Amino acid sequence: MNNFMFKTLIERKLIDLNSKAGKAYQKIKASLEVAIREKKSKVIGFISVNHNEGKSTALLNIANSFASIGKKVLVIDADNKGASLHLYFALPNEKGLSDIILDDAKVDECIVSTGQNFDLITSGKEVEYINSISGSDKISKLLDELKEKYDLIFVNVAPTKSSNDAVLLAHVIEGFVLVIKRKSTKSTDLDDALKYLTLNQKVNLIGFIATNAKSK
Repeated sequence: MNNFMFKTLIERKLIDLNSKAGKAYQKIKASLEVAIREKKSKVIGFISVNHNEGKSTALLNIANSFASIGKKVLVIDADNKGASLHLYFALPNEKGLSDIILDDAKVDECIVSTGQNFDLITSGKEVEYINSISGSDKISKLLDELKEKYDLIFVNVAPTKSSNDAVLLAHVIEGFVLVIKRKSTKSTDLDDALKYLTLNQKVNLIGFIATNAKSK
C-alpha cells in the first residue's frame, strides 16, 4: 500500500492556500494526486476515529486545493449524524444526500455552490440509510452518475468508532484518507481502527493526516 502521512495545523475554516498552512495542504494535495493517478481514483473518502479530529476541515481545504488548479470538484457530506460541512459556508441543510437516497429530492436540487471553487451536497435530514442494501446501491448509482460530471469527489464519512459506514461504502469509495488528532486520538482507538479497516480488504487506505485540530 503506497500511502502518505502529513501533519498540519487545522482551524475550522478554509485557509489561504498561499499561507504556511495552505502550503502544507498543497503538499498533501501533491501526494494525494499521485495516489489518485496511480489508482485512477475519482472518489476519495475522509474518515477519522472520532468526531472533532479535523476531518471535515482537512477534507474541505484539500478539495479547495484541487479546485484551485482547475479540477471540477464535488464534496459530499455522508457523515449524517455529525454533519458539519454546510456550517463552513453558512448554508442550510434542508435537502441533501439522505433526501436523494430516500427519493425525497432530485440530485440537481441538492448540489449547491460553496462560493469557492467547488460544489457541495450536504448530508440532509438525519436518518439511517447507508446501512441498508438499497441505500448502499443508491449511493453507488449516484456516485457513478456524478463521476461523469466531476473530476474528483470527496466524501465525508462517519468516524470508525461510531459507525460501520467506511466498510459499507468501501465498494464505491476508491480510496480513504484517515485523519487523526495529534496528542488526542488514543493509540488503542487508532489501532482498533486500523485493524478494522485493513482487515476488510475492500477498504483502500491511501494515506494519513495528523492534525492539531480544534475542529471537526
